[in-house]
Amino acid sequence: MKIAFIRFGLPCELNLDTASINMLGTEIRQGLFKSWIEDLGYELTIYSGIPKKDVPLMRSSLIDSNKFRWAKKVKYNLKQTPTKEDVLFIEMGVPNTLYSYEHDNKEISYVKRTLECINDFQGKVIYYQHGILPFPFELVGQEPTSKNELNLKVMFSKVDIFKDKSWTILHHFQNQQEWLKDEYSKLQQDIFSKLYFKFIPLCYSNIDPFYDPNSNPEWDCVFIGAQWDSASTSKGQDRTDEIKAFYDTELYRTALIGKWDFKKWKHLKYLGHLGFHGDAYKYWNNSFSCVWTTSQKVKRWGLIPTRPIMVIRAGSLCLADKNLYGVENVIGDSYIVSNVEEVKQKLDIYKALNLGERKLIQQAQLEKFKQWKELNWTEIFS
Repeated sequence: MKIAFIRFGLPCELNLDTASINMLGTEIRQGLFKSWIEDLGYELTIYSGIPKKDVPLMRSSLIDSNKFRWAKKVKYNLKQTPTKEDVLFIEMGVPNTLYSYEHDNKEISYVKRTLECINDFQGKVIYYQHGILPFPFELVGQEPTSKNELNLKVMFSKVDIFKDKSWTILHHFQNQQEWLKDEYSKLQQDIFSKLYFKFIPLCYSNIDPFYDPNSNPEWDCVFIGAQWDSASTSKGQDRTDEIKAFYDTELYRTALIGKWDFKKWKHLKYLGHLGFHGDAYKYWNNSFSCVWTTSQKVKRWGLIPTRPIMVIRAGSLCLADKNLYGVENVIGDSYIVSNVEEVKQKLDIYKALNLGERKLIQQAQLEKFKQWKELNWTEIFS
């Protein structure tokens, strides 16, 4: 299997340890690429800009040969567009045409590069929407009113994204019907009918960071994440009320890390917008637990984010808001909560356990999730 990979509108970071905390995806990408290349034997070519700090991972013999062994097999092509691969895999991003990377002393728009690759490719195209950032299909067929080459409508007017292609939207929304009704129902029928939507479970890789439970964490419950789901200020995507409900309490020690404008907490300790993306694991390792919750809209859609897997692999107990659609599919009933009193009760029981018993809970929680290599990629790519 030959895969052409491109990130829509954003850089393709490869190293979780140094990845930006403002852009989701590296916590998925690193393990997914390793699984494709080492576990399944696929060929991977990246066609969009990789940050300069990450390029040595694919070339230098000085880089940790174990952790980044898979990266040495990644092909990197910024000069051509994909024409010989079996599938074009596009990771979700933002339609901001001003975001760019440098190549041959020129600034290249990530969006423009993506559209060029789509236009030249024939066959299976997958848009991997692991969060709430859809591909802007609504721009297909719209007449541009501007002549600016960086205008989004101008860019779309120059390509045919459907010719000789079949599109699949790969996602982690358990309530697909509600998600489609909210996010895709406004598309013209002739466009919507060309899209196939497929749910897959969120997975992990054995190269993802892993910590044993901490014997004496500083915090009882830590939430890591921004005020707005996927940094989108759309109605219904503010997490403030949910964080107040489970974290702004004096019943247990709580902390918050991430980008927040709201900071009027009574008991919750706001620690700031800290570290690199991979640092989330060590922050959660310094906490007995995390209550997985999110905004009202995304609760209804039943999105499975990377948060529960990261919490569990960090050695922390993952509790979950009972109002998350489908939460029982990935979190055991014993760890689903509806208020701070229930959180306190479960925390008291958990904190009384020895490290061996906590380790068994960590293993049991992780078993609810599959590894990337266990998915039927042949069926997904067909």
